[in-house]
Parts: sequence; structure tokens; C-alpha cells
Amino acid sequence: MANERLTEADLLGALFAEDTDVEFKAAQGKDGKGELPQAFWESYSAMANTAGGVVLLGIEEKPKRQYRVLGLEDPARVRKQLWDCLNDRDKVSGNLLLDGDVEVLDVETKDGVRAVLRVSVPRGSRKERPVHTTKNPFGNTYLRRADGDYRADDEAVRRMIAERVEDERDNKVLKGFTIGDLDPTSLRQYRVEYANKRSTHVWANLEDGEFLRNLGAYRRDRETGEEGLTAAGLLMFGRLPAIREHFNHYELDYQERLEPDSRARWVDRVTTDGSWSGNLYDFYRLVIQRLFRDLRVPFTHDGLSRSYETPIHEALQEALTNTLIHADYTGRASILVVKRPDLFGFRNPGRMRVPLREALAGGTSDCRNRILQTMFQGVGLGDKAGSGVPTILRNWTRDQHFRLPLLEERAEPEQTLLTLLKVSLIPDTTRKKLVDLFGQDYLGLPDLHRLALAMAELDGRVTHSRLASMSTDHPADVSTCLKELVHDHFLEPHGVGRGTYYQLAGSAAEDDLIDFSAFTQEARLSSAKDRQKEHEGPLDMPPSGPDMPHMAGDMPHTVAEGGSSVPAAAAPRDPEWLSLMEQSKAVRDQKKADLEPTILRLCEGRFLTKGQLEELLGRAEKTLRNNYLVRMVKEGKLEMRFPEKPRSRAQAYRTRSEAAPDKKSSAPGTAT
Repeated sequence: MANERLTEADLLGALFAEDTDVEFKAAQGKDGKGELPQAFWESYSAMANTAGGVVLLGIEEKPKRQYRVLGLEDPARVRKQLWDCLNDRDKVSGNLLLDGDVEVLDVETKDGVRAVLRVSVPRGSRKERPVHTTKNPFGNTYLRRADGDYRADDEAVRRMIAERVEDERDNKVLKGFTIGDLDPTSLRQYRVEYANKRSTHVWANLEDGEFLRNLGAYRRDRETGEEGLTAAGLLMFGRLPAIREHFNHYELDYQERLEPDSRARWVDRVTTDGSWSGNLYDFYRLVIQRLFRDLRVPFTHDGLSRSYETPIHEALQEALTNTLIHADYTGRASILVVKRPDLFGFRNPGRMRVPLREALAGGTSDCRNRILQTMFQGVGLGDKAGSGVPTILRNWTRDQHFRLPLLEERAEPEQTLLTLLKVSLIPDTTRKKLVDLFGQDYLGLPDLHRLALAMAELDGRVTHSRLASMSTDHPADVSTCLKELVHDHFLEPHGVGRGTYYQLAGSAAEDDLIDFSAFTQEARLSSAKDRQKEHEGPLDMPPSGPDMPHMAGDMPHTVAEGGSSVPAAAAPRDPEWLSLMEQSKAVRDQKKADLEPTILRLCEGRFLTKGQLEELLGRAEKTLRNNYLVRMVKEGKLEMRFPEKPRSRAQAYRTRSEAAPDKKSSAPGTAT
């Protein structure tokens, strides 16, 4: 099989276009024919222990991100050295590579074709980490930073070893800790909630000691004979001094600010300051109330876990629960929850146990603290099926169409960050325009369909890849959505194959179409120049700040909780539109009237959509279409804006000049 051939520019461009860490090694050896350098193993270890990456052998990296393709004179020799060392435990602790992970590339340079060896290093699973050079992990384990590979300290190595050997990090019996270290009020409140949720469960009526044993908060180690609280029991119900005796870096912190700026002083805070129990159960109870506070969306009470009427509440509940049950409480980062006008932020110590892509896809569960997870499930919180992250993403973008949450990991100190931005994908002006254009039909569409139409209005077009990147739906569902919108005459397709794009029906020729949706003061910003101002600034994550990475900085044009907007009826109207409303007032207030003269007068010199006529005349669109519009077009009294597309959702009507009513024949708005 021939080696893949690339130009130098194509190779580097493809690498840096990928969201992949890349390392370059000259790998020339003493004789200049190519040799696997010792530094390769440090990069191999670092990438395997962090997020994976690519090592290119045969390329020299120069200062200021300059690169020179040297090539390998004998790539087969270097490849054999690689495989020999991967199976030598004195060289490296384990082999993570498959045959397809090692490729020879022929790179065209100005000096001819040079062979380069590409080694794709995957992220090691938690059962494979730490990956280290030589047989001793301490002092020989590496982690990846932006500026290269660095040696992991002994604490980080011990955490990786613990992650590898302990499926559950919270089931360990803690020597010397007893039920007396628990906060009795926390335990009593938990039992009340448990009984509310599981009134018929046999555990609900047990005495405290037996209840804690069944819950996993207290147990006896059969191997050692030790008996006492588990780590989960101490974390969930313990008193703060006792918790900190075992978990040295334990800290819980909730901060609420009134400004989208990390430098602004908090207005409400819950932290481990000794003024309350300090355990996870009480932290959840205190913080979830604050997260829900001021949300302009309804919910009904049902004990600690509420019966939610909106996906926003469910997403926040899931995010907070996930933060607490997936944390590595031996880590150096704190639990941090931030509430600001522009976002909700969640941070927990420890990296994710499953790769980011698997977490986003759902269905894979590897909870770090399974007993804690069971305890929260006992009161109706959390899920074991690995659906937590997809639920959060789906709910956050549903209905309000907020921007997709950002989920990321940090290596130093190890932490996982989830940021829920309260920035709407669909501005209020866009919603208003689409309602004016399509009427009630738009409001009845599924969420993905409305998002597609909004993107087509905002950007002038929408593509399959663009819509897929802005939603959590499967690509096949995105394809179905676009086909349905075309079939129902909301969108029109253009182009062929991968080049296909979609525009709002009739939008390709709107040069002389008067758009009355722009007659609100808000919507006047939708001109090309003003729209740029409206969306000025980045709509991605704000810059990092000292309190929480990616939870600082000013976010432009956030929307209020719940995504509420000014009702169309309350928005200021343009004088011309008010004049049309006044002209049609008489027939609008009459149950029975001949609407034809008024329709001709309203449509004189301008195109009006069915939705606009529906509002002006106070009649259902179906009534107007069946009794007036179709007939008046056939009789030559009205002309369609898009005669070649009679079923277009953007269809509009204008009075033919010869059919215009005599302005002197009757008063405006009266039936003749």
C-alpha cells in the first residue's frame, strides 16, 4: 500500500485545523538516517496521561512556530524501534497504539519528497494511567501542558493510581470515623426526603445505624475487619471539621454576582466557613434554591427534587448533582458554583473518567463516587445511565435556544468545568420576524426546526453542518428537519450535494418587499450595519478569570432567565403600521363585513403577508385564504409576491394597479 502523500502546507494545515495536541521531533539520530529519540517517550507518556495527541518524527520545530521537514532516510527502521520499545517494560509501562496509529507520510518539499512518521497517541483509559517511562511511575510520569511535557508530582501520580485501582473512590472505610462525626440535622432531613420519595421502601423505617449501612454510608471491611463511616457517608452527612480531617483540600463555594464580571463583588455566597454543617447534602439544598431563585420560569414543588415544568430547572439540577458526585475530593481544586446574569458555572476537582466525546454522546457511565450517586438518587436526584451531560446540553438549548454549554478539562490543577451561557441563539427580533412571516405555523414547529429558521434569517442561509454544530441532535435528525422545512415551504434549497444551503422561502428576492416586522424599534437593528452592532463582540466563551476559568468577562446581549421577550403587542410600532391598523379598525371590530375593499386598500402599493393581514383584519389566516385571497388572485385583483411559488410560507399580496379602490369612494376601513 502506497504511503499517503501530502504537501508540506497541507500537512501542517490539517494538523493545526484539528483540535489535537501536536509535537515535532527531528529524530535524525547520530548518523542522520533517523532514530527514535528518548524525548519521544516523555511526549508519549504526557499525551497518554492528558488528552492524547500526535507526534511527528522527521520535522524540526524552530522558534516562533516555524517548522522544517527534514524527513527520515529510513522510516522503517524508526518504526521498528518504536514497536520494539512499546513492548519493553523497562522503556515504557504500556502500549496504547494500534497498527493504524503509526503512519509513514510522504511530504512534498522544495527539496523533494521526504518521509515523515506520524504517531497518533490516544488518551489512556483510567485503567491504563499513569503511563510512565521505566518501571517506576514516581518521577517518570509526564503530563502535557501548552508549552510542552512536564514531570508529574508524586501527588498527581498517586491520584492516577487510585483512579486505576478503585472503581469507587468513596467506599473506603475511614479508620476512626464514627456515626458521631455526622451532622444529625442533615441526616434527619435526608431521611424525611427519602421517605417522601420512597415511602414504601423497606429502608425508610429502619433505625439510623441500619439505614446508613444499607445506604453505604457505614460499613465493615470484610478483609481488614475495620468498621466505620465510608468516605461517602462522611462527605454526604459529616460535620465540616471531621470532613477536613480526612480531605485536606475540601472546600465548597457558591458565589452569586449581579454583574457579568469576575471582578465584581459577590452579593450572596455559601462557603465552608463554619456557619453551617459543610457537608454535600446541605450544600446542595442551599445552592439549588439560589440557582432557581429569580428564574422567570415556573416550577412546582415536590420536596427537595421538584416537579419541573421547564428544561432549565432540570439542567441546573443535573449540573449541580453531577458536580458533586463526579468530584475527586482528594484533588487541590475546590467545588465552585457561580451564578451571574450571563451564565451559570460549575467546577469540580478531577478530570472526567470517560473521554469528552463519550460524555457528550451519553450512554457511558463511570462515576467516581458511586455511593454518593446512589445517595442522591435516593432523593430523586441524578441518573446512573450516563445521560447526565446530554440531558444538560439538550435542555439548555431546548425552548430558550441558549448557546451550547461548554464542557472542558484542565490539567493543573486537575478539574472539570461546565459553563451554561444565558446567551440566546435566537434574538427576540428574529423570533418576531419569523412569527410575522409564518404566523402560528412557526410557533407550532419543533425546537430544531425553529432553530434552523432562525439561523437562516440571521445568517441569510443555513447549512446541514452549521445547524448540526449548533444543536445536540443527531446528524440524521438534522437532515430530516431540513427536508421537512423544504417540503412544508418554510425553506428553499440551493446548490447540490455538500454545497447545499437553505434560505427562507422567498428570501432570495426581497428587494421590494416591505417588511412590517421591522416596524418595531427593536427590529430596526436588523439592517446589515445595525445587526453587526447588535451582535458585537464574541458570542463564544468569555475570557478566563481568577475565580473560574471561562466564567469571567463581559458577555454581550444576554437574555433574562427564561428567555422572556417583549410581547409583540407591547412593542412600539411604526407610524405607517399604526395607520394601517387604524384603517382596518372598523372591519376588525365587525363580526360580519365584506373585507375585500379593505384588503385592496391595505395592499395598495405594498406587499402584505397572510400573517400581517390576519393581524390587521382580525380574521384567521384560513378564513382569509379560503374566502378572499385565492379568489381575488384568480380574479386579477391581487398579485402574489412569488407567483411561481404559490405555497410559499413567505407569500405576500399586493393590489393590482387597475384593481385599486377609489380613494374617494368611502372612508378608510369601511366596507362598501
